[in-house]
This record gives sequence, C-alpha cells and structure tokens, in this order.
Amino acid sequence: MYIGLGVFAQSYTLDSSFQPYFDIRNQRNVQVEDLLELPSSNIIVSGNFRIAIGPNQTRDGLLSARRTGSLNTSYTGSSNGGGELFFLWDDVFISTPSSTSGQVDTNGNEFNRPWFLNYIRTVSCRNGIPYFFSDGSSLFANGRDNAGLPCKIINAPDTFPGRLIVKVDSLGLYDSTFTHDADSGAPRGFFPYDSSRILVYGFQDSFSHYDGVPINALCRIFLDGSLDTTFTSPLKDTSEATLRHIAYPALVHNDGRFMLKGRFFIKGSNQLHTLARFHPDGSLDSSFDFRNQAIDTTSLNLAVVLTTVMTEDRGYLVGGNFNKFQGYVKRSIAKLDSNGRVEPQYFTSLGPDSSYFFGNLLAPINIIKKSKFGGYYVGGEFLKWDGQPSQPIIRIHGLQNGVGLDEEGSSRTSELSIRLYPNPTKGELNIKSETEIVTLLIYNALGQLQIESEPNAKNIQLELPNRKGLFYLQMQDSKGNRITKKVIKE
Repeated sequence: MYIGLGVFAQSYTLDSSFQPYFDIRNQRNVQVEDLLELPSSNIIVSGNFRIAIGPNQTRDGLLSARRTGSLNTSYTGSSNGGGELFFLWDDVFISTPSSTSGQVDTNGNEFNRPWFLNYIRTVSCRNGIPYFFSDGSSLFANGRDNAGLPCKIINAPDTFPGRLIVKVDSLGLYDSTFTHDADSGAPRGFFPYDSSRILVYGFQDSFSHYDGVPINALCRIFLDGSLDTTFTSPLKDTSEATLRHIAYPALVHNDGRFMLKGRFFIKGSNQLHTLARFHPDGSLDSSFDFRNQAIDTTSLNLAVVLTTVMTEDRGYLVGGNFNKFQGYVKRSIAKLDSNGRVEPQYFTSLGPDSSYFFGNLLAPINIIKKSKFGGYYVGGEFLKWDGQPSQPIIRIHGLQNGVGLDEEGSSRTSELSIRLYPNPTKGELNIKSETEIVTLLIYNALGQLQIESEPNAKNIQLELPNRKGLFYLQMQDSKGNRITKKVIKE
C-alpha cells in the first residue's frame, strides 16, 4: 500500500479558493450530478438546478465556472443540461441526450444541430448511460413501451423493429448494421474498459443475456459489439435476484483490474456489496476489502457507493449515501487505502450536512472528480459542509507532503526492504531492515505523532503505545529511502 502521512490537517480539507458565483441552495431537490474539467481549468457542471446569468436569462441544469468559482464569461451558450457529461472531442462535449441538450462546444454553443434532431427522433424511450465513439456514433439502451415491448426505432420515413441495444451512427440515425442485442432486459449503460472494449451493465433481475449468452448483468464487448468471451461476470445469477440491484463500473486500473460500485450481489455470497475490485477476467480481487462497507444506520440497511476515484497514493476516495463505512463514522465520503480499507484519520469532521431540502438524514455525494490542477471537486445534494452553508459543489485539497512509497503488493517497488513482526501484535514489535534505519515516526489512526526516534540500527524492538488499534510507521534508512507500513495492535 502507498500511504501519505505528511500534513494530515491539510489533506482533504475544504479549498477556500473555490468560491462559486451562483447560489442554488433555495431550490427544490437541488443536486449536482456530473462535472467536466476543461483544458483551461474551467469547469462545466450538470445537475438539477437553475441559475441566473443575466437579466431574464437562466440556465437549467448546466453551468460553467472558472477554477476560482467565478462566472466563466467566455461560456455564452444557452444550452440546458442535466445528467451525465461526456467529451466527444477536446472542444465538444455532450450532456446525456434529452429534448433540450446535445453536442455543445466548450463555449456553450450548440454544435451539429442535425445530429441532435436525428438523435432525439431515433428512439423515444432510450435510457441509462450511452457510449460515444470517436466519430460521434453511439450505443444506448432502449426501454420498453406500454405493452412491455422494446420501443421501435424510428427514422422517418423508415420504421425498424424494437431493440434493447441500439447503435446510432455519426449522423444520429439508426445503424442497422449493428445486430448485437440483449435478449431479456435492456442494459442500464455502457462504460469504457480500454481502447477496444466496453463494459455493459444492467439490473441483476433483468439484464441476463447478451446475444443469447448468459451474462449475469455484466459483460464486456468489443467495439463492433461482439462478446468478449475471456470475461465472465462476477455477479450472482440473475435468476436468483429478486430486487433491482445494480453494479456500476467505476474505474479501470492500468493493469486491467476494475471497480464496481452501487448495490449488488457477488457469486457465492448472499450479502449486498457496495464496492469491490475485480481482475481483468472478471474474477474477484480478494486482496481488496469488499465486506462490511457502506452502512446507513438511520434505516439499518446497507447504503450505496455512488462514486469513487483513485487518489495520489493509489488509494481511493469514495462517496455516496452512507453514515458509516467499515464501522467508522463517515458521512457520505471516506478515504480507502489501496486494499480497500478505511484510513480513519481522514474526513473526521462533519463533512456534508444531513438536512438538505427534504430534511433527509443523509446528504448524498454523487460525484468526486480529481482535478488536473490540484484537489478534488465534490458534488451532491448537500447544502452545508462542516456545519457551514455551502453550495452542493465544493473543492477539497488532495494529499499534501505524502511519503509517496508503496508497501508490498503494489505496482511500485521500494528500495527499502523492511519486515515487521508480529503483526497484529499485543504491543511488542520487531523491525528488521536490510539497511540501517535512521529515523522512525509512529502515528496513530488520527495522524497524531506518538513516537519519534533515531535508532540508527537494522534491528529494532519497541513497545507500541497503550491504545489498541491501527498505527502507521514511517521510516527512513541511511540511503534516504523511505517507507510507510501499517501495524495493528490487538
């Protein structure tokens, strides 16, 4: 695991340099759903809100701001938005197609109007998250009509049979050359896996087959739509599912491992899960702690993870609808290490409020987006942060002054090789190093320094502080190599 232990107090705290120009807190059911960061560092935000940008001029569900939070005056378009945002090209993005949105350039100007008009006429009950190819063509899921049949695809004057998966060409017209389809329930969306493959996902009680092959609510396909047979769904057989649970792909690692978030059942388990990591072939990555995760104690139910992003130290930030994570009090946001375990020293303050418009006990976090220019944007349905009034989009600082070294099991190798034993321990700890340890710092789970010493030795014996729990050992050897390890005192 890769751990940053530098300045705890400055990590994941509110970035006061981001001051939104808008105030949408008094609106009903206000929420932020997605965010795109432009190469200029300006941001596009989508959600359920209305903002005033001038006399008698408003935007519904779409706004643009500079990195400081001030109004982006170069964004002059009047397009509305809401829902997911996708980059089509560097200077053109798409908000989830609806009757009021389509392709828009980064200055807000409508782009390719004929495509948009064709697209919204192609299928009337498209749903879920589409997949956009580089030429502007796309895949999307198709719903059912009032008779329970897949909705028909209509490009006047031609009418095509109903389908559950539809490909639309770069002109926004139905592409009849795409013949692959689901056989039962429609998928809920598509997620890019790599440059040549796509993850297709849906509800566990309905999305059961793709091209006649059982896929248990998750499959991987090639860009031409053919099924990737090297992948097997890790999810429980859909015939065993009785509720509309769903696993959303969250992110793909460089080595092909991928994350699933949401509420879902894994094969061989009757427990609902909210976050798990899997190998490229779909098998469970058991090195990631996927049990006892997001909990909503107000209803005594397992809650839901809605967003996750990899951090600077190869761990994860996770957000969603929960007030406990792995037994630790965490209000809709938590920091995990690279093995999926909570690092309890982060997010110990109030965080997002629990009393937005409807007075619900939890204030969900819908998105966490890492900024290329530093920090993370956090959006959701909160109206306070750490007890102070806040817009439902903030920016927090990332890890600062972290050690930047990995333990065993990560993709990086430290030059400093150290063995700790026993671990877990009752109190006494032995440290054995190939090189002389010159500095040793021990922190508790809250990031408070407990022991500081200069042992100048390869073999060290020490007694951990009286309190039981998690401790971090930060060590540096005579060659300047550093490493951080975790020890549990029972």
